[in-house]
Amino acid sequence: MENHKGFLRVSGSVVLLFMALGLAAAPAWAQTTVNTDWIDGDGNWTTAANWSCNCVPNNNSTNVFNVTVPEGDAAIHTGITVNSLSTGANGEVDSFFSSSTVTGNLTNDGTMETDFNLWTVDGTFANNGTLTLLAATVVNAPALTNGGSISIFPGSGIDVSGDLANAGGIEVQGGGTQSSNLDVGGNLLASGNITASGAPPGAGQVSVGGNLVVVSGGSVDVGGAGSVYVTGNATNAGSIELAGGSDDVQPGALSTTNFTNTGTVTMDPAIQGFPSYDGGSLGASGAYTQTAGSTEVNGTLGATSVVISGGKVSGSGTIDAVTYTQTAGSTDVDGTLIAHAVNIEGGTLSGSGTIKGNVVNDAIVSPGDPATLTINGGYTQKADGTLVIDIAGATDYSILDVSGEASLDGAVDFDFLNGYVPGANTDFAFLEAGSVAGDFSALDVMGINCPSCKFNLSTLSLDTGDTPPTFGSPVPEPGMLILFGTGLLGLVALLLKQRIRTDTAG
Repeated sequence: MENHKGFLRVSGSVVLLFMALGLAAAPAWAQTTVNTDWIDGDGNWTTAANWSCNCVPNNNSTNVFNVTVPEGDAAIHTGITVNSLSTGANGEVDSFFSSSTVTGNLTNDGTMETDFNLWTVDGTFANNGTLTLLAATVVNAPALTNGGSISIFPGSGIDVSGDLANAGGIEVQGGGTQSSNLDVGGNLLASGNITASGAPPGAGQVSVGGNLVVVSGGSVDVGGAGSVYVTGNATNAGSIELAGGSDDVQPGALSTTNFTNTGTVTMDPAIQGFPSYDGGSLGASGAYTQTAGSTEVNGTLGATSVVISGGKVSGSGTIDAVTYTQTAGSTDVDGTLIAHAVNIEGGTLSGSGTIKGNVVNDAIVSPGDPATLTINGGYTQKADGTLVIDIAGATDYSILDVSGEASLDGAVDFDFLNGYVPGANTDFAFLEAGSVAGDFSALDVMGINCPSCKFNLSTLSLDTGDTPPTFGSPVPEPGMLILFGTGLLGLVALLLKQRIRTDTAG
């Protein structure tokens, strides 16, 4: 006797019939999207009565949730996963000791505060309210836009794999034994303010995998123990300030590939009382270019090449480059400028500091109000170059001190200040050099009338000569007046002769 087990055989045609009748159209894993609002003032996320759906928003096998907290405070103590999350202007989400995920977009127009928490956002993260990351909190997102306020405290960080657009305020603050981080894999656009600082050994660190763009109205402030690292290029049309160091606090630092400035860049000196520490530093492995705006170097500026085509560079710090080229604008060196070649093709070079390198002047070199500008190298003045010397007294005048050879051409201008009038046969030794080649082709005196002033090549000085100078603007020397008068009489005689010829021809 055979033992037959019961079974059901379903043919393909029967399956198609079931599908047509809708009997098998809904698989067991189908999910329903639920839109729900927080309806309680303050309470726990996991209390169903606090939600308009009378359920707990947490994606599971049957539902996905789009959540809104228009007002009130929803507290998360265990991890949740939702499709989207948004807070209203009066809404708040606080999360503690948990890991939460938003598979879509997160929009915060109210308040979010996290402590010992991990947030993962798979879509875009838009913060227009207040976001506070307390101890050991990490936020991961592919993109972030900030029009509100973000505070990243020690031990916390934000990791944006794509771009970050900041129109609000972001504070990255390290301290104690913990650092804080803002890591941007793409570009960082700053039309608001970004601050990075710390307290040793905790540092505030900003890393940008793409480019940093600071637009007009935007700012980046890097305090002590703060740093900004840019893998790509940095462009500043706003304001960047790098603080000086103090005690055991390292100075604020920014490093990039190429840096272009049309705004304001300030490198502060070491904080008073701590002279052994450095001022703020900016390093460009490529070129530092300024077309407008200003750069104040009271710390350190390092670059392969520095190109100034507008604006002003000044400060008592150190500029260290292979080449320094200025085509317009001004450079005021009250600290140290180190470059193999310093080419002044336009604008003015001035200051009371030291240049370590060879200077070529095809524009204006003017030590300033009277000051000594030292060149540890050679000085070449071309035909279109001018050396301007300010003179305020017999021993108070500008000096150009050149350790190498001074190759001279072009003009030398002497500007007598504050009504000072020297006596006859007064010498002003304004140029010091290891050796001299050539001579100035033109001499101009401003502020006094000095008909016998001349440049003495043997002593490298201005000699007022035997005729005492007088106060007032220079007037033509007597010889020049005679030549002018003779030329004028000759011109009149020529015109009369031409008139006679014309009358005779008529």
